[in-house]
Amino acid sequence: MRAYSDDLENPSALWSEAGRRLHMEGGQTSPLLPLDLLLEEPALPELAEPADYDVETGRLNPHEHGSRMRRVYLRRDRISPPASEDHA
Repeated sequence: MRAYSDDLENPSALWSEAGRRLHMEGGQTSPLLPLDLLLEEPALPELAEPADYDVETGRLNPHEHGSRMRRVYLRRDRISPPASEDHA
């Protein structure tokens, strides 16, 4: 599943769209960054980080769990680009 966040290292709120750059009086905002979530247990658990996702609020690892929580997995080293699986 693709989601978007303003903080890839410690995401807490996720959105369904990246948005876009806005120019405002106080400066400008940047589009959100893409974050991929695995919806099933990973084949290589050491490469993933489990997280609790609140389906209603879009919060990741919220302090208080809502009534619709789901376990998801994030790539452990999500700051660097993923390694290519194409060994051509």
